[in-house]
Amino acid sequence: MSIKSVPLIKQSPPRLAHHDYTVGWICALPQEQAAATVMLDELHENLANPIGDHNTYTLGSIGSHNVVSWWVSAAALLPKFDWVTLSWAPPSGQWPGLVQWDFGKTESEGFKRIGALNNPPAPLLTALSNLEARHQVEGSRIRHHLDVVESKGKKLALRFTRRDHLHDPLDASILTFLGFLLGRWAYTPPRANGQGAKIESLEEPKVHYGLIASGNQVIKDARYRDSLNTSLGGEILCIEMEAAGVANNFPCLAIHGICDYADEGKNKDWQEYAAGVAAAFTKELLVVQPIELNRERSVKDVLDQGSISTLFKGFRHV
Repeated sequence: MSIKSVPLIKQSPPRLAHHDYTVGWICALPQEQAAATVMLDELHENLANPIGDHNTYTLGSIGSHNVVSWWVSAAALLPKFDWVTLSWAPPSGQWPGLVQWDFGKTESEGFKRIGALNNPPAPLLTALSNLEARHQVEGSRIRHHLDVVESKGKKLALRFTRRDHLHDPLDASILTFLGFLLGRWAYTPPRANGQGAKIESLEEPKVHYGLIASGNQVIKDARYRDSLNTSLGGEILCIEMEAAGVANNFPCLAIHGICDYADEGKNKDWQEYAAGVAAAFTKELLVVQPIELNRERSVKDVLDQGSISTLFKGFRHV
């Protein structure tokens, strides 16, 4: 008696309407877009773009939220869409969370920054505070979400989930000090010969909450980085270069993975892993997010009308 094999029927991805998507995930780099995609619980069928919208969207879901993510080329879109790479961070001290450190005016007393933005929406800050408290008691599930991605058997995803092939160079501010004490002839920084401290891949990433500095220029100098941090009250957690285009009423929250020291050893080795960790944290925030995000003001409502609104003509509730 022979048993006939039954062919497996591949199910088509779900197809929803534009208005079903309530979470917009803006990515400043292709690596961030890829990391966001692998973190989705489910992929959805693509929808037609409105006329004039040339972005490529990835549609899917995380927990109970329907998510639309996209990568925006800052060089191509910032002149017309200033807001599109804007990101928020939790408030810190006198700053609301994100400060454009190189935007301001020169007065008799010196340079005065005027590039700070408004606070993120209160519901998002509340959810973030709840998650921070949960981390203090239970720890984060970032590593868990990274492991789930690995378990799907996608080899290309390993560069977003593993760091055992990476090395952590020593901070240049320390190297500068040691070099002064020992003399250049007596001390060879580890990064000069490609060496560095190897990091255990399964260690739980650490989450920091606070101020992000955004600017138009790349910083590759430890002393300048430290001077900038001092000028902002010593509260900077990271320096962001992709979000230099600012807007004042965009309801979102910034989540960044830190991938270098903003010193002379700056490179892109850690970019993909940092993007993966940031995406995993974003997923954790959405999974525990109890509020209905569609009660928030939509991007369409808060942005100026005109060419800017074209991008969100379809996704009205994002």
